[in-house]
Amino acid sequence: VLFRSDNSKFYGVAPGPRPVGLKFSGNIFCKSFDRDAEGKVAVIHCDIDFDRKEKPKTNITWVSCHDAVPVECRLYNYLLKDDRAAIDPDFLQYINEDSESISNGFAEPSVKDFSIFDKFQAERFAYYAIDTDSKADKVILNRTISLKEDKEKVPVVAARPAPKKAAEGEAPKEKKEKKVRPPKPESVAAAAE
Repeated sequence: VLFRSDNSKFYGVAPGPRPVGLKFSGNIFCKSFDRDAEGKVAVIHCDIDFDRKEKPKTNITWVSCHDAVPVECRLYNYLLKDDRAAIDPDFLQYINEDSESISNGFAEPSVKDFSIFDKFQAERFAYYAIDTDSKADKVILNRTISLKEDKEKVPVVAARPAPKKAAEGEAPKEKKEKKVRPPKPESVAAAAE
């Protein structure tokens, strides 16, 4: 989400005096915005400060609309919502219905030069690979690794087995002491030199 008009704490583009940096460019200040007939934001009116007189709290990575290449992004998340799926015979209850989502976006034109299975990092987002379904006129990217960990995944701490007790009348086993060998005389002489 790059723009919000309803949250004053939002660090992306929002109306007000707060600057937002455009990566490798200047700072922008959102002055106003226009909505279309459906109520969606259609145009954002901004001023830009190429000198970056103020330090922004965030920078937005962006692509030029004149050069951008449309891409389909297949975003893969955890297939299983819980680690208990590994030990539960009824593991299907842990399937994440949202393990794949598809979104559309834009990338730099160099993405057209990649071959099937080529991998790269989309700055500040994730690592992607070119999908086998890609064609010359349609680039499809598969997210292979997200740069943010899913905080909703519930980790399971494996229970450690209890230590075995000695049978009645049996003496408990003594712990073995580790033997420390003294250094060889030649290594001590080498260290002294």
